[in-house]
Amino acid sequence: MRRGNIRLLMVAAGACSLLVSSLGAANVDESDGDTSNEVTYFQTKLVKAEKVCKFENDLPIPATIDVRDAIPPFNRVNLAVEKTQADLGLKYCDGSNQVFPKATVYGFRLEGESEVHSPGPTFLAKEGYPISVAFDNKLQGPHLFPVDTSIHVPYVVRKDPDARPIVIHLHGGHTEPRSDGHPEAWYTKNFAFTGKTFDLDNFRYNYSNTQDATTLWYHDHTVGLTRLNNYAGTAGFYLITDDNEQELIAEGRLPDDKHTIPIMVQDKLFSTDGQLYYPGVHGEPLSPFPNVDIRPEWPNPTILDEFFGNIILVNGKVWPKHQVSPTVYRLRLLNASDTRTYVFKFETESNDAVEFYVIGSDGGLLEHPTKVDQLVMSPAERYDILVDFSPYKGSRVFLRNEGADSMFKGYFNPELPAPNGQTELLVFKKDESWFLLRKDDEIAPPTEVARDILRFDVGNDLDQRDRYFEEDCKPNCIGNLNLSADTQLGNPPILPQVVDRRRRLSLFRVSDNEGDTLDHGRSLLMLGTFEFGSLSFQDPLTEIVQVGATEIWEFHNTTRAAHPIHVHLVEFDILNRQQALYELIDRPQVDPSDPFGQLITGAIINPLTFKLTGDEVLPQPNESGRKDTVITLPGYVTRIKANFDCTGIDCTNGEYVWHCHLLSHEDYDMMRPMKMYGRTLGDKKRPIPYPLSSREQDSNFSFLETLLGKNDEPTWPFYTKSFKQSLKTSDAGSHLTCELTKRKM
Repeated sequence: MRRGNIRLLMVAAGACSLLVSSLGAANVDESDGDTSNEVTYFQTKLVKAEKVCKFENDLPIPATIDVRDAIPPFNRVNLAVEKTQADLGLKYCDGSNQVFPKATVYGFRLEGESEVHSPGPTFLAKEGYPISVAFDNKLQGPHLFPVDTSIHVPYVVRKDPDARPIVIHLHGGHTEPRSDGHPEAWYTKNFAFTGKTFDLDNFRYNYSNTQDATTLWYHDHTVGLTRLNNYAGTAGFYLITDDNEQELIAEGRLPDDKHTIPIMVQDKLFSTDGQLYYPGVHGEPLSPFPNVDIRPEWPNPTILDEFFGNIILVNGKVWPKHQVSPTVYRLRLLNASDTRTYVFKFETESNDAVEFYVIGSDGGLLEHPTKVDQLVMSPAERYDILVDFSPYKGSRVFLRNEGADSMFKGYFNPELPAPNGQTELLVFKKDESWFLLRKDDEIAPPTEVARDILRFDVGNDLDQRDRYFEEDCKPNCIGNLNLSADTQLGNPPILPQVVDRRRRLSLFRVSDNEGDTLDHGRSLLMLGTFEFGSLSFQDPLTEIVQVGATEIWEFHNTTRAAHPIHVHLVEFDILNRQQALYELIDRPQVDPSDPFGQLITGAIINPLTFKLTGDEVLPQPNESGRKDTVITLPGYVTRIKANFDCTGIDCTNGEYVWHCHLLSHEDYDMMRPMKMYGRTLGDKKRPIPYPLSSREQDSNFSFLETLLGKNDEPTWPFYTKSFKQSLKTSDAGSHLTCELTKRKM
């Protein structure tokens, strides 16, 4: 072992002595003449964001597939996933007025049509009306972006570089396991090759739509390729409505479809030939905001642990504008970026703040509208908001971002004393004395290149409604809606009070030792448990969940940054966040990217020195609704509560996953399997639970049970794991068994 056994983390302050790759500035060559338009890195030149035109493109509204009242056989949708050329609206406004060619992207084509949509068309579904969708993979040939085959990717990619596996996940969907889009359920063109968990019913995805009205989205979820396939365009909205939402619209309490706009925000890089660019090849450009240089000993191409683009696309167009009437609009926001967390706000042309209302989150409508002036959105989160444009007739309102060009770490107040040597963090800006954290108590400056998102041009004429409503909200109506902050919108189900199990799960940042010294290794992000430490996606199962169980999951974030954690199948309540002090102990484990089972230095939390150091912080009002993705702050334990009820679907023995939704982290290797067990009864009935022992209710016992085939628990924490290699060459890569050996502390 090349380092000491003990690593002390002051993670809440961002000061962490984890294994960090060496940092360095990008190698920039600006000696090629006119450097105002581009930055040169060897062969590839990147478009410089400040030269790109803003607000000249009209905001595209995605095409829709309306299956709200469809019944068999009219509830069957056939989409092909294809490569196409798309006008992303990229052009220079530097005097040259250069218009760039169409970019090659991936998209979706509806059967019987010729147009390929990227982003994909928006599904309009309704609660209680299930649909069946075929996503026919037509992709073939080299990937648009560099594929790192040193990590866990479908085996067919190593055999055939022209094979392009995909699998589609309905994010936030209450979905049967074989239709959930498991990362190992991938398939290639004509289903010539499939992953080990592929089990589609007649090659179709079945979506039960047993949820309340909400904003979901679908996207590729292929193991090791999610970041690349999504960057290429394999994503779209999936909107579920219900009778309650339709009644609110009919009563004038919510805007109608004409005044509802889906907004998918992504950050991108472009090469000067107008094509999307993704870093990873040696000697080629990194992000303009690199956190690490590519080392010569790393694989070529290599995965990087974060991605930040310098050009914003909304619904697939560069910095667009949209014409609106002076009335209230409903905006359905989605952060579909790889790594960037946005801090959204609305401002006038004179930079005055425009307040807005949050009415829904990942899992549907909030109980009441919540007024805010900024909204933190990590990747994969959705928020449903209302913006009243009526005071701004004939002017412009901007959707802007005051987040940083770096990993989100939370807000801190440098004037406040730090308890226990740690900085107190919040997921929101409490007031003007709070700032974004960079590292070591430094202030992270707001972005400049990604500040502008979308411009709204407000007309002078009010778009009259077809009918008028008796306003029972006066004098506190929101715009011309029959709605106030006291109006009840949703009625989220109350989770059972009895908790069947509490799980302590952990987030780690280690190194894959890819280099001559440990410090030269690539950053390896991992999940795991409090008891057993860092685990790869391929390590034995620890989250075996009983159908119908109500569980509290604790996420202990020992890393230096926030991570949005997404749990498949369920929606959950955020209970609280609480600051903690973590000390990490090194532990050997198998490198998940090494086919020969090389050992790397993993990590485990020292339970003898672990302590909670702060008060419980309740979630923000906009987080009070049902969620499927939660921001876990560094140096904090984040607690959620979920009921795994499987209502309306059969999830018995179903294989699901939970993971970080920073896509570069998810691909390497911040994802863990989850399996359901128990019996599922008929629709609307609670499954009969299997009895659990008292020990099982408060432990992750299933790890040892799976590993050793018995329930004997060691006296933790005086044990750690040393591995005996038990290798199998297969799609899943290396596998292992382990024995428990005592370690002196």
